[in-house]
Formats: sequence, structure tokens, C-alpha cells
Amino acid sequence: MNVAVIGGDFRSCLIAKELKSQNFDVSFFYSDPLLGGFLNGVDIWQHNFDLGPQYLDNFNIEDKKLVESFGKGCELSDLSFSYSGFIQGQLYKENMALPPWNLVFKEKELSLILQELLEVRNTEKNNKGKLNYSFHQLLHDQNGARLCEYLEKLCIKFYDTSSKILDSHASEVIPFASKRHVLFDGATSNLLKTKFNFFDEILAAPKAFVSNTLFNYYPKYGYKKFFKSIADHLQIIGVKMYPNVMINSFELVDDHHIACLSNKNEIKTFEKVFISFDERIAEKVILNTNTLEEHTNHVPQFFLYFEAPLGSLGNRNYIFDYDLRHNITRITDLSYSNYSDKLTVLCAEVTAKEDLKIMYRNSKKEFYLKILKELEEVITSCTGNNIDLASYSSHIVLSPKTYRLPKLGYNKAAHIVYEDIEDKFKGKLKLYEWKHTRKEMIDSIK
Repeated sequence: MNVAVIGGDFRSCLIAKELKSQNFDVSFFYSDPLLGGFLNGVDIWQHNFDLGPQYLDNFNIEDKKLVESFGKGCELSDLSFSYSGFIQGQLYKENMALPPWNLVFKEKELSLILQELLEVRNTEKNNKGKLNYSFHQLLHDQNGARLCEYLEKLCIKFYDTSSKILDSHASEVIPFASKRHVLFDGATSNLLKTKFNFFDEILAAPKAFVSNTLFNYYPKYGYKKFFKSIADHLQIIGVKMYPNVMINSFELVDDHHIACLSNKNEIKTFEKVFISFDERIAEKVILNTNTLEEHTNHVPQFFLYFEAPLGSLGNRNYIFDYDLRHNITRITDLSYSNYSDKLTVLCAEVTAKEDLKIMYRNSKKEFYLKILKELEEVITSCTGNNIDLASYSSHIVLSPKTYRLPKLGYNKAAHIVYEDIEDKFKGKLKLYEWKHTRKEMIDSIK
């Protein structure tokens, strides 16, 4: 069978390899000169860095074998993962990335929150699959009013938007949307979870208390070599590679073939087409409509890179900053990028709200110093050391569309789009549902 794979992301590479293993004649089209897209990161100080942490997290051993089957340049290293949360001027000391409510609320308030959580879980209805179920309603239904109020403030801090206009599926992207919560120290939470089953879905415990067969990997030689090795491997096994080629339209020629028109004004015909890139863009190309884009909230971000002494975050890979006084949302130690024997690079993510974009345009120095002060506060809480980051190099990158959050009604619109594609192309065009993690991408093609 003569088939086409369109899209240069991680999942597209896996799809092309799988189809070739089934002896299909595979043509692989991607619009950039290199595979990888967002994972190609950014080049600063003659070194390549991630735009925020881009781990291959929650992979199992079989996932690792599949990825490494692309060749030597795709070897994965297991990162000994550690993370934490910063809130109200305090760093949570245990290995937990969720908001540490026990640093926010007093004991009496925590008891009321726990009581409320037990009550709402008792009456909780499974509304998530409904077509007009908001993220705000989801937060309220699974957490109760007290936590929902604070979570709404975090939503505005992290994404510059209210949870009330987002679809419940936004929970798949948002780190603080977990059903489990940090109300007590890890040992206490683990004891309660072990003795009483109903606490298991309410309380979070550090990974040290959890038996886990999942791992957090990262390409041993970085993503650039990783995707170069993937491209080489696909060529070796006989996949026809077409970089810098964008498919602009599709047409069902007959019951057995689809014609693809490229930006090179070339028409190629296939028996089946597989599309893995963002479903919002795919809708525009396939149906010439824009419904999903209209139901999407795009979140721009600043990525601020700071040279810093090794160990500036202690032994932590990253820290979520839940402090409502701060603009920073997450800080990542990029030491796994092997930048230097003496220095690391910290990446601070900041949602590009309008007031911050204005400040950045008018005075980059004022913007830089504002974020620098926040970062230094978190570093001091990690190590007890006061580090003058102003004496080190720094760099700022603005990404216009880091997160794509579904607005209320997105689920209904997506349902219609997929039905229209199926009707129009009679099953000859397969559009994969958009996934937010590499683990979900792998699982979606198994």
C-alpha cells in the first residue's frame, strides 16, 4: 500500500517507522528542514537548550526500547527526577510538584478542605466527557469551593485566563489540575492512603512512597542529534523523506486514492494518508475551516535563561512557582544539557501577559530585573545561599504560542471536525487526536 505520513513531530516519526515495518510504501512530508519541531529548542551561547523541560516522562521499558530502536543517536538517559513547589514565599521540601496546600492553609482549614474533598468525591459525577463541561466546573466538582477559589487564581497566573472559559479537557495540560492534593507531609499521606482506600484518590504522596515502573528519560546526546538519527534511520529502512514540503490541500480522487497538493505545486496520490500534527492546523488544511482555532486560547510565554552555579536549585530538576506574588510559573535546571562543568543554566518560564509584554518592549532591563528578583528568592529558599545572578549571562526568548488551551465548546467542535473528515475522505485519511505528552503520543499509536 502506498501511504503518506504528514507532520514532523515525534509521533509522526513513530508512525512512519511502524507503517514501514508493515511493508507499506511510506512517504514522509514535513514542512521544516529538520524533524522535531518545538523539541529542537533554541541555540544560545553556542549551545542548544530546551524551551522549558522537554523530558520523555512516564515512559516504561518497552517505550524506551521502541525509541532506541531508531539507532545509536537515540539512546536515552534515565534522569533521577526531583521537583518541588514554591508557594507564599516557601519551598516545599518533599519531592512533590503539586501545590503544597499545607504551606498555605492552617490545620483547621486543612481539615475543612479534606472534609469538603470527601464530600464532593462522594457525589462527584463523571461529566468530563460532556460537550460543554468547563474546566472551572471540573475543578469545583472534584475539589470543592475552597480549593477551587485558589486554583482559579493559579489559572489566571499561569495562563492569563479564567478557568470558566476553558473546556474541562484543559486539565490534561494544566499541572495543578490533579485530583490528588498535598494536604499533609508525605509519610502521613502515605499512611492514610495505605490504611484507607478512599484516601488514595484524594491525597498525593512523594514518589519515594510510590512503587513505580515508569521512568523519566532524556536523549543522551540532545534532541538535535536525536532527530538527526531518526531521519537517518527512516531513510535507511526505505521511508521516502520530503523535508521543507508542506501539503496545502487534499482531495479524494476515487474510493481508493487521495491527492495531496504541496507548496511545490506538486500533486502526489496515496491510498491512505496519516496526519499527526496539531489538529487545529490540520482542520484548516483538510476542511478549510477554522473552528478549533476559534475555540483555542493561545498562551505566549517568555523563556528567560540564566547562567548560574551548579546546584542552584539543590538537587531539583524543576520547581513550579505557585506563589501569586510572582510572575514565574516554573524554573528548570538545564544541567542535563551538559552546558558546562562549573555552571548550569536555569530556565524561568513567565506567561507573557499584556502588562509584561509592554514592560518588555519599553524596558527590557526593568523586565529582566523583575524576574531576576523572583528567581533569586526561589534559589535562596532552595540552598540558603544568596546568589547575585546579575553577574552571570542571561538571554530572553518570547514564544508566541507555547500552550494551546481548549476553550469551552472545543470538545463539541472537535467531535464535529473528526466526523466531517471521516465523511469527506471515507476513512482514507487518518487524523490522530492531538496529545500533549510524548507518552500519550506513543500510546496513541499502539
